[in-house]
Amino acid sequence: MVQSASPFQITAQVPADLTPGPVSLSVQSPYGSAQVDTQVSATAPAIFFVPNNTKNATPYGVVSNADGSMNSATNPGSRGQALTIYCTGLGAGDAPVSVILNGVLIEPSYAGPSAGFIGLYRVDLVVPPEVAPGLELALLLRQPDGDSNTVFVAIQ
Repeated sequence: MVQSASPFQITAQVPADLTPGPVSLSVQSPYGSAQVDTQVSATAPAIFFVPNNTKNATPYGVVSNADGSMNSATNPGSRGQALTIYCTGLGAGDAPVSVILNGVLIEPSYAGPSAGFIGLYRVDLVVPPEVAPGLELALLLRQPDGDSNTVFVAIQ
């Protein structure tokens, strides 16, 4: 199902019953058509991020602190408090999701669809006390089909 389309981007939801494996994708418009062979995976986790203009820097993730505010270097979260990670690609099934924060493996309290938004997922977790504080801590999601992109979060 196509969610939106512009001259250079199409946002679409893959049908939940599409079997993982090779597929042929076709796009048609008033300006022409294109076809490409691609691979569909059961999961393909990806954390949304805020671009960072610093050369070669990993961007901050779209992550909210316990109070709902956006996590950043000027607004860090706290150990022992909740974080919510906004992402996509967690799949249609019950594939397990783990969080790796600064090298610490964390099992989330929730990982699933975000109400009211197709293709938007959220992962909720409590930051363990053993996570060292820092302004640029690496964060990623892990699923059986692979890891997500790595983003930064700030924890005090």
